[in-house]
Amino acid sequence: KNLGQDVLALGLVGGFVGETIEEKLQSQRISIAFKHIDGLTRTNIILTEPNGRHTEVLEPGPTISESDIDQFLASYERSLSGYEIVIIGGSVPPGVREDIYKDMIYLAKSKGLFTVLNAHGPAFIKALESMPDLVKPDVRLTPDVLGISSAKPQGRKQIAQRLFSMGISKVVIGCDDGSHSVYSEDISVELTAANHKITNTVISGDAFLAGLIDALQRKRSLSEAALWAMAIEIALNQKPEKRWATPEEVSGFLSLAKLKEIS
Repeated sequence: KNLGQDVLALGLVGGFVGETIEEKLQSQRISIAFKHIDGLTRTNIILTEPNGRHTEVLEPGPTISESDIDQFLASYERSLSGYEIVIIGGSVPPGVREDIYKDMIYLAKSKGLFTVLNAHGPAFIKALESMPDLVKPDVRLTPDVLGISSAKPQGRKQIAQRLFSMGISKVVIGCDDGSHSVYSEDISVELTAANHKITNTVISGDAFLAGLIDALQRKRSLSEAALWAMAIEIALNQKPEKRWATPEEVSGFLSLAKLKEIS
């Protein structure tokens, strides 16, 4: 939103935590279309130390009824009109079938939207069948993707090649140090921050993806989009309490974003 895009947030919310999420998003002028549920939205706690180490405490969340799922999907399908890109991410809550992301991507593609998948686990694997346009596996929670370790450059490239063989055209894989590898059939590049340590990799992964999608929507090349995304990541790590940056602020960090080809 702060990059000038029209954003609509969808999902399932419940209780005072759900109300807080809605209020926070609305205070940032982000449109919302949440399905309200009887349960209480889960709370995730992330403790970040100055050295970059972080500890996550993740609640499982409430069990979602089949009726709530059906109503959410109906709202989701209606909401696709007027938008160009859909980003599907996060974990699937208890009670929700594992193929829901796959169905959501099929729906979006049938309406001509560019589809992005940022997830992990069984729902992620199922969703690959729908061939999303861009995939970013959540390797923080599941370091191995399709049975291949993402810890080293060779493994990350093998993951990308496997995803290409499944019909996916663009792949992004984050690393523990805040760098990112970006792949398509034409390019394989690594993005790093020059003379700057990325300390909050939790925020950084989401920031990088948001920046990449913003630039691709503006018809930038994948390499240009990746540099813009890295600049956003650097900007947010300078002021982690802020959690957002304007295009003008991001432009000031472009010189610190470095791109190199991966052999």
